[in-house]
Amino acid sequence: MQSLQAIIGQVQADDVELLVVIPPCYKRLMAGGNPYSKQLLKQVCQEHGVQVMDYSEMDYFWQRPELFYDNSHLNGEGANVFTQMFIGQILKSEFYQRVKNKSDESNKN
Repeated sequence: MQSLQAIIGQVQADDVELLVVIPPCYKRLMAGGNPYSKQLLKQVCQEHGVQVMDYSEMDYFWQRPELFYDNSHLNGEGANVFTQMFIGQILKSEFYQRVKNKSDESNKN
């Protein structure tokens, strides 16, 4: 967690918007996964004002082992599917609008 806090501190010092994305997991992992790690990650991010988008429990991916290299890592096809879904979500998000507005303001100067 110290490494995460250091990264967050550096990114925020550079005035860069940070978004943490938790990718989908294959359903079998959920039985043996570590919910404490995800909870701790979310807690640290919240303490530093960093938004977390948690896609670890996306129904679409839970029963599709062909989209995973192993229980917790998407393979190439899975990464492509998730990326397309994610792009659709991020473009509708408040995070994207905030970053876009900030960029537009910087470009005016």
